[in-house]
Amino acid sequence: SGAQLIGYLRDRTVEMPAFNTRPAILILPGGGYAWCSRREADPVAMQFLQAGYNVFTLYYTCRSDETVPALRWQPLIDAAGAILHIRRNAEQFGTDPAKIAICGFSAGHLAASTAILWDAEPVQTALGIHGTEARPDAVVLGYPVITAGEYRHDGSIVNLCGDDADLRATMSLENQVRDGLPPFFVWHTVEDPSVPVQNSLMLAGALTAHKVPLELHLFAHDGHGTSTCTREVNTPNAHNRAWVDLCTDWLADLFNYHL
Repeated sequence: SGAQLIGYLRDRTVEMPAFNTRPAILILPGGGYAWCSRREADPVAMQFLQAGYNVFTLYYTCRSDETVPALRWQPLIDAAGAILHIRRNAEQFGTDPAKIAICGFSAGHLAASTAILWDAEPVQTALGIHGTEARPDAVVLGYPVITAGEYRHDGSIVNLCGDDADLRATMSLENQVRDGLPPFFVWHTVEDPSVPVQNSLMLAGALTAHKVPLELHLFAHDGHGTSTCTREVNTPNAHNRAWVDLCTDWLADLFNYHL
């Protein structure tokens, strides 16, 4: 499809043999399914690389031209395919195949879709699989688009679904949550003017109802697309920047991976 997967892999060493196999995290930059934001790519990847992870960034298929048909299932096929590729090549990548997280910013919709709809027929058929190979083991969402309903981010839903009402219903993820999903870490700002905080709240309610492990953090101030909340990404906010440490601590406990 033209999607591009970039990996940052820690070297194997004789001095640190206990860390020659590491967890991995797949990062999906946001951009309303119209582009992939560089501000939510390398700056985020470096935080997890520093925390000891093998890191992959996926530049998935986007709809940059409104004359192009809606994307439909292609971004999800890209993301699930990336999980599949990392898992199938885990030994080569020095990665634990049972500890692969997915992380999406605004494209939390795509990350959450990968965790919830990994076994959807169009995905499994496109990838030629039938099992759980494309299912992530943990999910990290920053100010995610979740719903195609009242609180939707209209541009994201139009780019993904067009006017297909059935697909919009499927991609309204708060209604697709089920038992047995991987654990979720979600953060959002209450003031977000682009993707209302209700997106995260509806997801949290659905996850809780199905007893899916969840950690939710709401920050009072700041807008959308704040990434790592640093000067590098033009959104410095020392308080909101705490999400990085909160997230890496959460993952460390979940994966039993402490540096």
